[in-house]
Amino acid sequence: MSMLQDKKKSGSKQKKKNRSAAGPGGDGVPKMNGDGEKRSAEQSEEEEEARSTSSTDPPGASLEIQKKSSSAIKSKEKPPDPGLLKKKKPRSMLPVSTAMDHRPREELLQDCIALAAVQHSAPPAGCSPGQGDHVHLGLFADRRALHRMLQAEEEGHVEAGHFDSVVYLRLWSGDLQGALQLATERGELNDHLLSVAPMAGFAAWSGAVEAYVRQLVLQEQYLKAASHLLSVHRVHEAVDLLRTHRLFREAVALAKARLAPDEPVLKELYASWAAVLEKDGHLSAAAKCHLAAGSGFDAAKVIAKKNDVASLRTAAGVARISGEGALAQTLALRCAKDLAAAHDWLAAQEVLRGQDNLLVHRLHLCTAELLTAALLDAGVIPAASCSSTHQWAEPEKHPSTIQDRVRDVWEEEFGLSAAEDGSVEALLQELRSVESPAPSASAPLKQVLLQAALHLSRGVLGWILDDDALLLTELWWAAAWIRDAGLFCASAEICRRMFPEGDVTLFSRKRPKTLKASDGEASDGEASAALRSLQAFVCYHRLYERWWRSAAEPAPPEGEEDFGVLLSEPHAACQSVQRAVQEVQERLAAMVLQHSRAQGSDGGGLHQNPAENSSEDPETLLSLSSSMSKHQQQLLDLPDSLKAFPHPDVLECCLVLLHLSRCSGAVSASLRQKAEDLLQKDGKSPAVLKASRRFVT
Repeated sequence: MSMLQDKKKSGSKQKKKNRSAAGPGGDGVPKMNGDGEKRSAEQSEEEEEARSTSSTDPPGASLEIQKKSSSAIKSKEKPPDPGLLKKKKPRSMLPVSTAMDHRPREELLQDCIALAAVQHSAPPAGCSPGQGDHVHLGLFADRRALHRMLQAEEEGHVEAGHFDSVVYLRLWSGDLQGALQLATERGELNDHLLSVAPMAGFAAWSGAVEAYVRQLVLQEQYLKAASHLLSVHRVHEAVDLLRTHRLFREAVALAKARLAPDEPVLKELYASWAAVLEKDGHLSAAAKCHLAAGSGFDAAKVIAKKNDVASLRTAAGVARISGEGALAQTLALRCAKDLAAAHDWLAAQEVLRGQDNLLVHRLHLCTAELLTAALLDAGVIPAASCSSTHQWAEPEKHPSTIQDRVRDVWEEEFGLSAAEDGSVEALLQELRSVESPAPSASAPLKQVLLQAALHLSRGVLGWILDDDALLLTELWWAAAWIRDAGLFCASAEICRRMFPEGDVTLFSRKRPKTLKASDGEASDGEASAALRSLQAFVCYHRLYERWWRSAAEPAPPEGEEDFGVLLSEPHAACQSVQRAVQEVQERLAAMVLQHSRAQGSDGGGLHQNPAENSSEDPETLLSLSSSMSKHQQQLLDLPDSLKAFPHPDVLECCLVLLHLSRCSGAVSASLRQKAEDLLQKDGKSPAVLKASRRFVT
C-alpha cells in the first residue's frame, strides 16, 4: 500500500515538472496531445540547442535551421480528435417542459413541493400538472397529465413550424391516425411513418400509401412512387404511372415481370414507346418495340425510314422473317435500286437473291449492269466510286450487240429460255407492272439508266416471245430515255451497240432476227412509227459521226449512205407547228410578265388612262390567242404517230447534210436538193435563215 502511494506521489511530481518545463509562454504542444508528445517536443528543442551551440555556421544559418525544425515539429502534430469537437445539439422534442425546468432555483424547489402534494395528497390550488405554469410536471405525474403536457408541446411546435416534431409526439402518444393525417396534410410523409402505418390497420396503411404516392409524384420521384404502389398490389396503376411520365423502359420491365404475357397493356406500352422513340429519331429501338409487340410490318417500315442501304436491307430481312412477303420484296427492290445507282451490282443481286419471286427484277438489274458497263467502257458516263461488277459484265474481246449480250447472260446465269410453260409471259406481265414514267431532261443519270434498262428488258422478253411490235416499241423507249436526258454521246453509243451496221431491221445475226411491222398494221401504226423513228435516230447519230470524221481529217471518199429517213416532210411540218406554238407561248409569257411588272411598280397602271391601252393590249392578246388556237388545231389534225414517235430535228439534219455534202461524197444530189427545199419551206425562224444563207440562195 505504501509503495502504491509512493508511485502516485512520484507521478504527480513528474507531471508538475513537465508543466513547469513547458511554461506559460513556451512553444510546447497543447495538452490534448499527451505527455509523450510533450517529451518529444522538449527533446527536439534540447537537440536544437545543442546543434546551435556546437555548430560553426553563421547566425543566419542557425536561424534557418531553427525555422525548419519548428516547421517539422508542427507537421508532426496530430489533428484534433473529432470526438472532442463540439457537436450540434439536436432540437428538443419537449422544449416547453425543458424550458420550465431551467427556471430559478426557488421556483424549481417549489415545483418539488407541488409534485409531492400531487403524489401524496390533494394538489395545491391552481396546480394542474401538464398544463399552464405546471406543464412540465406532466412528465412526473399520471398519464392524463402527460397527455396534457404533450398537447401543450404540440401547440408549441405548431407555432414554431416544427410539424415533424408534432407528428412524432402524436406517434408517441398513440395517436397514429392523427400523425398520419397531419403528415399527409403537410406533405411530409416518409418511409418511417409508412413503416409504422400498418399498426393503425390495413385501411389506414393503404390510405397512407396512396397519399405518399401522390406526394412522391409531386416531388418527381416516380420510380419510388411506383414501388410503393406495388406494395398494395396495384401493378396496373404503377405501370400507368411510369408510362404517363415517359419512363417506358421501366414500365415495360415492370409489366413483363408482374403481368401475364397476354396482357393488352404490354402491346400498348410498346406502341407508345415506339412512337416516342420514332419521333426522337431512334428508329432501331422503335423497331424493337414493334417486334416485341408482334408487329413485324411496322418494325420493317420504321427501319426503312432511314432510307439508306443498310437500313433497307435490314428492313427487308425483318419483313421476310416476319412473314410480310410483299413488304420484304418492296424493300429489297428499293435497296437493290440504291445499290445499282452506286454501281454496286454484286450487292444488288445478293439482296434480290434472298427474296422469293424477284427473278424478273434480277433480270432488270442484269440488263442495267450490262448497259452501264457498255457505256463505261466507251467512257461516255462517269464511273462510281464503289462499283463492283460481275464477271459476265466485263467487256468482251469480240463484242456483240447489247441485246445479244443480255439474252446470253439471261440464259447462262439465270436459266431463262423460251419455254412454253407461260413463265416468260408471267415475267413480262410482272415487268410491265413496274412504274415507267415519261422521259425527262431533269432525270438523274441513275434513273435514266434504270429506266432504259427496264424498257430494254421488256423488249428482250418480247423478242423471246416473238412479239415484234412490243420489241420495237420498247427499244424506242430505251433509246428515248437516254436521248431525252440530254446524254448525246451515251445515246449515240447505245444506238451503235444495238445496231452496229446502222440498219434497225437487222436486229441480231447471232440469233437471226429482222425487225418489221406487223403485216396487218397500217403504215402509220405504232410499231411502224417506232421503227421509222428508231431508224431516224440511228441515222442521226451516224450522220454526226460521218460529219465529224470528215471535218477532223481528210479521208478517202466514202460511199453514199441513205440519210433520206431524216428528211421526213410530215415530221418537218409537225416540228414547224410545234415551233410556232412554242414561239407564241414565249410571247404570251413575256406579255404576262411585262403586265405584272407594270402592276407591281409604284403607281404603275393607276395614273394612266385606260382608253390609251385598250386599243393596243387587247388586240395583241387577241391575236396571240387566235394564233395559239390555230396552231393547236393544226397539231390536233396531225397523226398521233408523228407526235408520239418524233424524228430528230429535220431542219438541223438538213443543215448538217449540206455541210457534209461540201466535204464528203456521202450525200447524193437528190438528197441535197430535198434538204434545200425543206429549208426554204419550213426554215422561217431567224436562226435557221441565218444558218442556211450560205446554202440556199
